[in-house]
Amino acid sequence: MPGVKFPDPSEEGADAAAADSAYEEFGDVLRERTRDSSEFPLVFEEPINYEFRCKLWGWKREGIVLSRTALVLLCGLLVWSARRALPLTSLVGALIVDACILLVGLRDMKFITKLRRAS
Repeated sequence: MPGVKFPDPSEEGADAAAADSAYEEFGDVLRERTRDSSEFPLVFEEPINYEFRCKLWGWKREGIVLSRTALVLLCGLLVWSARRALPLTSLVGALIVDACILLVGLRDMKFITKLRRAS
């Protein structure tokens, strides 16, 4: 940015607090100049996407545990219904859908883990 002077390494070493203050001031100026979300859409959208991904990653294990539990319960219900000669069409459909959701979740978890290790 024109007119902004950053501390050089020797100034930074001599007075770290003043250098930190200069960087904070520059950050404040930059934030104020990029507040218009229509002019700087990525500056507005990227923190939202990042927060969403972090929250999604945080709930991934609970989702997999819940899906596995539902899969086990559906299998048990399927066996119970088969022994009583009840119609199985809706249970089989629910079992297939839950298994697919679990497999996609496990695949995504492995993919995200590979991305995290690579970075």
